[in-house]
Amino acid sequence: MGIASKRRQFGLSQKGLAKMLGVDQTAVSNWEKGKAMPATKRLPVIAKILKCSVDELLSDNEDSPTAQD
Repeated sequence: MGIASKRRQFGLSQKGLAKMLGVDQTAVSNWEKGKAMPATKRLPVIAKILKCSVDELLSDNEDSPTAQD
């Protein structure tokens, strides 16, 4: 999942992202570890905060480029 790398690109902590989303920090941690998935209704909100697509959030490849030259 790309949430962790996107979050770090913006200098956000798990706690900071969790606060923006109105969830517990444990939820963000579990998403990033692959132990849980965000609710479908949250995905567009997370994508907006992290300025990416929902597809990028769900990507298993953390190293894939987000834009092409």
